[in-house]
Amino acid sequence: ERGLFRSVYFRTYETIKKKYWGGQEDEIRIPEPGIKGYLGEEAYVDIGDDGII
Repeated sequence: ERGLFRSVYFRTYETIKKKYWGGQEDEIRIPEPGIKGYLGEEAYVDIGDDGII
């Protein structure tokens, strides 16, 4: 639906999951509330447990 002065903006992100020496690896998921930059539950409603929409 079109409206006056309305616009939609989509941003794509790309990353690579890495495995590090010692058994550590990157995780792509919803951040926990204590993490810096956490935006609140309403910001992550559409994101699945694996971090992908």
